[in-house]
Amino acid sequence: MPLFFCYYTNMKMNDYDSYEKLNARMSKAFKIVSNPKDWKAPIDKVVNLKEVEVDLPSILESIEFFTATVANWTSSWKGDENLVRIRAAGYRNGPAGDY
Repeated sequence: MPLFFCYYTNMKMNDYDSYEKLNARMSKAFKIVSNPKDWKAPIDKVVNLKEVEVDLPSILESIEFFTATVANWTSSWKGDENLVRIRAAGYRNGPAGDY
């Protein structure tokens, strides 16, 4: 029987390596939108999806994974750039924040 079920990836994780892989994937995506000086801060970032190695669903998933908040996003095209503005309350302002 697995130790726990991971809601974010629908994967059963029963060993440390699985969690390490999940955490690495989420960290890579979250670094794109988080404030490097204060990861708990609100998120408001414009991302060119053609310049990053992570897709939009993974970025949104990582925000929920680390902050317990749901991100909103809007997209626009500027030339051949696929720009996406991603916003979220951030960990501090969310339900798991510093109280």
